[in-house]
Amino acid sequence: MPTHTLTPITPKRRYRKGKNKILPSRVAILVVCLLAILALVWFAVSQIMGLFSEKKHKYTKGSAPWTIGLDAGHGGSDPGAQGIVSEVDMTEQTVQKLMEILQKDERFHVVLCREFGETVEKPSMRAIEGNKQGADLLLSIHGNSDTTGEGYGFECYPLPPGRELSEESLEFATYLAQSFEEMGARLRGTEGIRYAYYEGENEDVKVIREGSDQQVYDSQTFGFLEYAEVPAVLAEQCFITNQQDVDLFGQGEGIERAAKAYYHAICAFFEVEPLE
Repeated sequence: MPTHTLTPITPKRRYRKGKNKILPSRVAILVVCLLAILALVWFAVSQIMGLFSEKKHKYTKGSAPWTIGLDAGHGGSDPGAQGIVSEVDMTEQTVQKLMEILQKDERFHVVLCREFGETVEKPSMRAIEGNKQGADLLLSIHGNSDTTGEGYGFECYPLPPGRELSEESLEFATYLAQSFEEMGARLRGTEGIRYAYYEGENEDVKVIREGSDQQVYDSQTFGFLEYAEVPAVLAEQCFITNQQDVDLFGQGEGIERAAKAYYHAICAFFEVEPLE
């Protein structure tokens, strides 16, 4: 009987349609989705950080011509304090004279936060107007007063510590105090610089803190400063109830002296030499 060699039969491999192809495809899709999500998260974070960085460092002094926003305190139906002179008369005359000086200097352009004689309901609206007109620096001019007639001196209020642009505002305030002192002013507080806060349950109690107090407080400050988008200072030019102060900075030649002091401080802030 013939011998036959049997050839082993290899079992046929069962093919499950799509199983080996679908699983890798799902993994690939999952990986792509994860990468896409990571890319979106990275983009969002970078955008947020970019906006934060831009906001924190958006202010630069730039180059001439610089736009100076001037605010004559009070005005219209609000005459401000009354003394040897009216506060609003002094502030408007000072702004007028300072504007004339700045307009002679081609490195500066002047915008007004309110028109002379105009009534503006809120000080914040004046800062907003200065912002709209492209101010690079904001200055609000006021006059001080007391009932005794003994109060005297110059003081100014920059944006408080911890606020955006507080350091730049303090720099300008420092130049203001130095300039007025050189013109003969007696400085109040810490070298003429103070901070104002509205505290209490209804934020109706004004608290004055010295310039040496660099602690950060959550309380609101003057509305003009709160709404400024550039370095800003509110200046109390002199006591309109003190004859010596008025003679120095409150009327006549004193107005011209004050305007020149402001001009010199503005030039110092922008690191240029004054023309006069």
